[in-house]
Amino acid sequence: MKRVIGICGIAIMGLMLSGCQTFNTEHGYGIVDYGNDNSDALKNKMRQLLIEKNTVVSIIQFGDAHTSTGYFIETLRHLMQQRFGNAGIGWMTPIAINRSAYQWDIINSQNTLQTDFPMGGYIAKPKHNGAEIKVVLNSGQPRVGLWNVHLMLKSKTTEPISILDTDGKADLSYSLMNIEPNQWRVMNTVTTMPFSIRADSQVELGGLWLQKHNQPGVIVSAVGMKDAQLVAWNQWSPQWLSELQMTNSDLVILEYGTNEALDKNLDAQEYRTNLVTSIQRIRKQLPNAVILLLSPPDLMIQNQQKGTCVEHVPISYEIVKSTQIAVAKAENLLYWDWQKAMGGRCNIAKWYSEGLAQKDLIHLTPLGYEISAEILYQSLLQYWGIAK
Repeated sequence: MKRVIGICGIAIMGLMLSGCQTFNTEHGYGIVDYGNDNSDALKNKMRQLLIEKNTVVSIIQFGDAHTSTGYFIETLRHLMQQRFGNAGIGWMTPIAINRSAYQWDIINSQNTLQTDFPMGGYIAKPKHNGAEIKVVLNSGQPRVGLWNVHLMLKSKTTEPISILDTDGKADLSYSLMNIEPNQWRVMNTVTTMPFSIRADSQVELGGLWLQKHNQPGVIVSAVGMKDAQLVAWNQWSPQWLSELQMTNSDLVILEYGTNEALDKNLDAQEYRTNLVTSIQRIRKQLPNAVILLLSPPDLMIQNQQKGTCVEHVPISYEIVKSTQIAVAKAENLLYWDWQKAMGGRCNIAKWYSEGLAQKDLIHLTPLGYEISAEILYQSLLQYWGIAK
């Protein structure tokens, strides 16, 4: 049985979504539940966290440029942690780390033939022995207290790696002697923030998991790649999937579809197969997680000077959305219609006129992403049965 949530008169970032409606499956800003078996467990866990503050809920979002910009996920993280407590950041790729003096090189999986990449598609490598890379929290994260740090590492040799606290003292020093060469491994420590990672030139850093030590609350992670399509899930190495399991995520959000919608030659059957395969792989690693599909935001193309609104909608946009909904129903997922949250078809033009979308009518401005994230946040609260 599907459950539909409505949102009424929400004030967002100085704007007002006026009126009050209950939206059904076809017309809704809310979360639509197509019978997910884990939904009730997650609802109970969120309520328990809010009242008893004795557990950790992990949320991870995978997506394309809308995710990789950071504005959407940072807003969602802020809102979640403000309400439910701050349990940390979660998964971070090396690209998100402050590279002190650029002593480390960042390698992108899209620019190399190497296929053994960790989750997120980036690797950091020291330029010389003893190079340091500094991990610094942004201004929105408290800098006191201890953090659990899990590092994804690989080395060709037995060269050591160290974690250094703010005083330059080693919290952890690992010899890689007992580690099989060229195999990704997770190494764990507890340290203060900020800290530095010092390693020799044969070490590779694939990413970090950052969680506050013995702290209840919410963790919100993001793995976004600018030109990503869902087909990438079928090309991920087994390493990606093992790291996904390590996140122990309660809610997995899939934000893909924009690049597919812009593909004039999109094969609908192939897209559906990729979507189903990806969902099955996620469920194999995280059998207790809830999976939420996001539709692409409203889009328009500008290669015609004239024409109706419909003629400016990407040719594959409706294929993507109809396929997503069909798969959500068949696989018992949650679904959130981002286009309808923006007001419906062709409202991207209005968002642009209000400074919420970019000129390409595909990407949003920072404020546009922040507003979108708050609408999703409010939708989740309504779905979980938690008062605003």
